[in-house]
Amino acid sequence: MSTAPMSVVAASSSLHNLRTFRRFEIKFVVPESVAAGFRESLQPWMEPDAHSPLGGYGIESLYYDSPDLRFYWEKIDGTLFRRKIRIRRYVTPNVATTAETPVWLEVKQRFDRVTQKRRVPLRLGDAVAFLDQRVRPTEAVDPILDEIDVLVRESGLVPTIVTGYHRSAFVGTDHEPGLRVTFDHDLYERSTDLSMTTTGPEGPLLPPGWVVIEIKVNDRLPGWLSDLIAEHGLTVTRISKYVQAIERAALAPQSVFHHVPVASPQPTTESASQ
Repeated sequence: MSTAPMSVVAASSSLHNLRTFRRFEIKFVVPESVAAGFRESLQPWMEPDAHSPLGGYGIESLYYDSPDLRFYWEKIDGTLFRRKIRIRRYVTPNVATTAETPVWLEVKQRFDRVTQKRRVPLRLGDAVAFLDQRVRPTEAVDPILDEIDVLVRESGLVPTIVTGYHRSAFVGTDHEPGLRVTFDHDLYERSTDLSMTTTGPEGPLLPPGWVVIEIKVNDRLPGWLSDLIAEHGLTVTRISKYVQAIERAALAPQSVFHHVPVASPQPTTESASQ
C-alpha cells in the first residue's frame, strides 16, 4: 500500500479511511553518488510509486511532543514501546497551503523492531484545531482520534518541530507487495515557524549531497536486495529525522543518534540483513 501524496481527502474521516502500516524499517545515510547507483540497481526489481510524480515530491511533518520532550527521550533511552504524533502534508509546488489543505494526522509507534503507522486524513485546519485546541472534527469517528486525544491531554503535547525533505519512492512488484524503498534529499528542520502553511528550512539536517535511504519491508529482505546492499557497500545507520531535527535546533544535546557524515565517505563492505 502506498504512502504517497493524497489527491483527494474527504472532509470528514471514517473507519474505512484509516490507514495502518506494520513493517520493519532500515535506514542508510549515503552520498548522492552512492544513492544514484543503488537507485539504478533497483530498476529491474522495483517500480516507481505510481502515486509519486516524476521527480519525486516534498514532505513536511509537524511533530508534537511534551514540553519536556517525552517522545524524544523515549527514543534516546531506547524505550521498547514508544509513539510519536505528527501532522504530515505533501508539498505541491506553486500551490499555497491553507486550512483546507488535506493532511494526514498520524501516530507512528514502534515496539521493539516493528514499526506501525496509523493515520487518518483531515483538513489542516481541523488537524491543528484538534491538537492545539481539543476541537474534534464534527464528523470524525476514527478511534485513532481517541488515542491521540488521550496522548495530547496526558502529556500536554505541543507543536515542537517541523522536518522536511524531497522524496522519491519505489515499490515492490506483485511478488513483494510490502516492499518500499525511498530516497530522501535536502533534509531540513524548522523550529521557530511551526506554521504548516509555511514551506522551507531553517537549518539542514545533513550536509549538502547526502541522502537518507529507507527500506521498509513487512517480513524479510529479499535475497536480491540484501545482495544489492552488500554490492553498494551500504551500512545501516541509526538515524531519526525527528531526533536529528531536535538536536540540530539545539532543543536537546547531541546524542548517539545524531549523525554527522564525514566529508569524503569511503564505501564499506558491510551488509545489512533483516
